[in-house]
Amino acid sequence: MPQTPQQNLKDNLLEKILKRIEKEKEKKIKKNIILSFSGLIFSIISLFLIWPMVYNDFVGSGFIYYFSTMLMHFDFLRIYFEQFLILLLESLPIFGLLLLLVNLFVFITSLKTLLKNYRYVSFKFLFSRN
Repeated sequence: MPQTPQQNLKDNLLEKILKRIEKEKEKKIKKNIILSFSGLIFSIISLFLIWPMVYNDFVGSGFIYYFSTMLMHFDFLRIYFEQFLILLLESLPIFGLLLLLVNLFVFITSLKTLLKNYRYVSFKFLFSRN
């Protein structure tokens, strides 16, 4: 049975809509891959810049000294637990840790998004003109 012009128009319109939806999905995936890859590169580079600062903060604040003293004199820890805990918390370099944790969060989030879309990661997909 031949299709009527209206039926043919409906089928054609449905095909166009489905193709447009597929193109939008591909654009979204491309955008996610590019942003995730950029975030991954940024976090790796910034890790090399942040790490010496965090290390110097830990050494300069005395946190490592207090922590090692606490571990070496474990018998005093039972007696002066609260004082050791307050001393450790006061000497903890918060800003350096915060930078490091934000950097690790960006790294893990970017890696998760890249692994979620791993089957689309190719130059052919990313640079196609469709």
